[in-house]
Amino acid sequence: MKTDGNIYSLLTAGSYLLVGGRDKVRAWVWESLGEGQNQHEPSWELPLQGRGEVNTMALLSEAGTDGRLVLGMGDNNVYLVDLETRVIVRAMSGHAGYIHSVDTCGDSVIASGGEDGCVKLWDTSQQEAVHSVRPAEDTDLARPGCGSHVSSVAVTGDWLAAGGGPAPAIWHLKSLALATSLPCGDSEVKVVRFQEDTVMVTGRGRKLYQVFGGNL
Repeated sequence: MKTDGNIYSLLTAGSYLLVGGRDKVRAWVWESLGEGQNQHEPSWELPLQGRGEVNTMALLSEAGTDGRLVLGMGDNNVYLVDLETRVIVRAMSGHAGYIHSVDTCGDSVIASGGEDGCVKLWDTSQQEAVHSVRPAEDTDLARPGCGSHVSSVAVTGDWLAAGGGPAPAIWHLKSLALATSLPCGDSEVKVVRFQEDTVMVTGRGRKLYQVFGGNL
């Protein structure tokens, strides 16, 4: 497997390995890669001319279909792509900086975090965000020395988590009330993830923090 430029994101979608580059997503069949075949050309390609880097990708489940692909792009927008037709079905605008991270919950909820310091929640039926939070505006989370950008977001049915320059934290998804801050040391956060009843946080501090659900 060989790409024709930088790789900004990776994602598994069914039998495919999706590779996010600049102005395109390319797909290789996992089985072929696993067999060690020298597969230089992708099985298919989604052109995204003029939209910049595909910084982050996530999947939305949709019954009876291949699902939908969510792209967080360098042009400050979030895109929803039908994986069956490989066509962009919705462009969601509202960020004032490029997108660092996207995550999904169920078949309609998308969370995004960007260089502009915003965490936005989207409903796939709408082009504009339904909620927005700026973690750096909370004095308990602000860390001016690390910046105001949001590097990572995660969402479940009840909770929203985010971190980056500001300290990582968890919000109640429905009310967007701050539930608790999360441990991270003094360094920039790069990854926030939910794993069953655990929240994991890591970044430039070279430590992995785990917070169990009973401690939220």
